[in-house]
Amino acid sequence: QIFLGSLFSTYFAMILWVAGFKYNQVSVAAVLNQTCTVFTVILAVWFLKEKLTIGKLVATILATGGVLLMTLL
Repeated sequence: QIFLGSLFSTYFAMILWVAGFKYNQVSVAAVLNQTCTVFTVILAVWFLKEKLTIGKLVATILATGGVLLMTLL
């Protein structure tokens, strides 16, 4: 079951990734694709109870601001 779940989730993620580049402008899709780093920090703090340092917080805010600038302009 774990193998099938990991296989399906990988396949589904790849389909969404390719669809993002197909149906959006490449510049917007590339920026949105890089938000995985922001989500990694958030999920690490939430699930793994990692310490949220000032540097991580500033980097997450700056990355989110960059994504908003690219998608809204």
